[in-house]
Amino acid sequence: MTTPHKRAKNGELTENQIEENKALSSNRIFVEHLIRIVKVFKVVQERRDFAYTKIDINRFY
Repeated sequence: MTTPHKRAKNGELTENQIEENKALSSNRIFVEHLIRIVKVFKVVQERRDFAYTKIDINRFY
């Protein structure tokens, strides 16, 4: 796991460190969106499975 560069207490990040942080954050966002898609798909799949069971869905509402 890679962590972003942190600014020193009284210092600044170099241009190279800023670019590395941007690249890291774009990769992290991509992975987080994939995780979201997997979670959404799982919820849809569970609802689909629930709809096909012989349980009376109306009794839950």
